[in-house]
Amino acid sequence: MTAPTANKNNSVTTPKTAAKLALIALIGVGATWFATQKNLAEVLAPNANVDSLRPQPMKGRVLKTLEQFSFSSDEGRQFHLSDPNNLLDGIAKQRGIDATLYELSDVCIKGVVSKVGNYGHMGRFERQIIITGLCKT
Repeated sequence: MTAPTANKNNSVTTPKTAAKLALIALIGVGATWFATQKNLAEVLAPNANVDSLRPQPMKGRVLKTLEQFSFSSDEGRQFHLSDPNNLLDGIAKQRGIDATLYELSDVCIKGVVSKVGNYGHMGRFERQIIITGLCKT
């Protein structure tokens, strides 16, 4: 049996207590993931069973600043970006950009466009693109 240890608050932590805390943390992570998926489903739900739910290729320019992460299509439409897999950060690194804030031209992304709403900093954008992949340029 492992002996109890004292943590920085001088309270005693037993292995059983540590296991319980780890389990609670794991449940919290799972609950957060489910909530994220539910929110994503709510954003896209009005378009269920429509071609718009399929990722669409789009070409344009990306701007990532402190207050904005946006995509401007070649046709002139602007969208807030959601890049859950950090694919655009990977493109920036491939292009030799080592900064966390950047501007990229000639980018081709695949993504799902959200329903009309208020997205981005202070709700500046009417729609959001949830990036699902990259397309070949």
